[in-house]
Amino acid sequence: MDAKDKRACFQAAQVRKTLLAVSGVCDKERFCFFDNDGSWICDRNSPEAIAIRKLINAMKNEIGVERKGGIYVLPMWLKPAPSTEPVFHR
Repeated sequence: MDAKDKRACFQAAQVRKTLLAVSGVCDKERFCFFDNDGSWICDRNSPEAIAIRKLINAMKNEIGVERKGGIYVLPMWLKPAPSTEPVFHR
């Protein structure tokens, strides 16, 4: 994966509602798609899911996530904060 500058906000909070484990859904041979305009779960082997997967693979600026066990992980590196000290010391 090529390095790209992106921003993300991560939060931790108490859970008050039921959560859906995407990894569990995917383990049941389902395809999950989440978006602000709608979210869907369908058969991963349906012609539509196969076509969507091909379109996603053809995208130039997608950000892939990796599955490690039952958790999806976003690979990232954090840039160090800009230093106010001079780089070279005397």
